[in-house]
Amino acid sequence: MNETFETSENPRITLAECLGNLTIKGKESNEVTIQTSGAPEDTSVTQEEDTFVIKARGDCRITCPLCTTLTISTVRGDLKLREIQTDVTIGEVNGNASLRGVGPTTIAQVFGDLRVQQVAGDLDVQSVAGNARVNDVEGEATLARVGSDLRAEGLARGLDAAAVGSDVRLGPPFAAGATYNVRAGSDLVVKIPEDTSVRFTLQAGGGVRCNVPDLVLHEEDGTVSGV
Repeated sequence: MNETFETSENPRITLAECLGNLTIKGKESNEVTIQTSGAPEDTSVTQEEDTFVIKARGDCRITCPLCTTLTISTVRGDLKLREIQTDVTIGEVNGNASLRGVGPTTIAQVFGDLRVQQVAGDLDVQSVAGNARVNDVEGEATLARVGSDLRAEGLARGLDAAAVGSDVRLGPPFAAGATYNVRAGSDLVVKIPEDTSVRFTLQAGGGVRCNVPDLVLHEEDGTVSGV
């Protein structure tokens, strides 16, 4: 199936279910184009003015206006999402999920790996079974549960990652006044630029090692702090 629908600059698209891989890309246009694998009857598209509800039994590729409000309920395969500048809500992704250039984003569950780049707003992720990599989030970043490793850089308003199963690597830039709350199951590595003024409070089951010459660590009742 390959169909194109006229719409406004800010339609609403609900992907109720995709049984294969799903790719969605925003572009400067007033059209929604839907390409799916399989027979035409395997795809259902309901349009009411600027609101679309889509069900696909195979792979699905959608191009839509940049300011589309997007809701994705279930993706059985992998998800790729690019250049959607308004709200994105994702329920369940059974495979891997990759997002770039998106607006405020909420994700309930990813059973594979998650990669997110360039979020113009908050990022709220409830559960990732695999690895997570997050870069350049303008709002608050929350990753409630990550099953394996987490790598994060450029989080402008802090990070709340209270349950990471394995290693965490946290990189700059760090924002003044922001809080980075991380609980790692294994190693935690924080990369600090030379010209940064920061305060750390750490708790570790093992030791805490610092290779920054001017950062002096003090330990009291199992808590290590440094300025």
